[in-house]
Amino acid sequence: MLLRRSGSTTVEEITNDHLPLGIDAGEQFTSAEAALLPGDTLLILTDGLLEVQSAAGVQLGFEALKRTFAATQESSLEVIGRALLSTARTHGTPLDDQSILLLRRSPLP
Repeated sequence: MLLRRSGSTTVEEITNDHLPLGIDAGEQFTSAEAALLPGDTLLILTDGLLEVQSAAGVQLGFEALKRTFAATQESSLEVIGRALLSTARTHGTPLDDQSILLLRRSPLP
């Protein structure tokens, strides 16, 4: 997961050391909390985006998606999603499913 604070281009990684859901029925999961402030945006994505390969066999990886996420600071969630998918498509061929979940905490009235 990636978190971008409102008004910032800094992207924080919220790490998860667990296997994906459904891989191992016995996997034990822990929870964590992250405070979302008004205007903050959270990105949850599947590894299918990270694993897009170029013609040379190089995976896209996390850093390219972090840069795209940081660059779309004031954009709508729809624009951010399209930019992330465009980054992946420009890099190469998808080998797995690609899912993105974007959440933004509403600004205070």
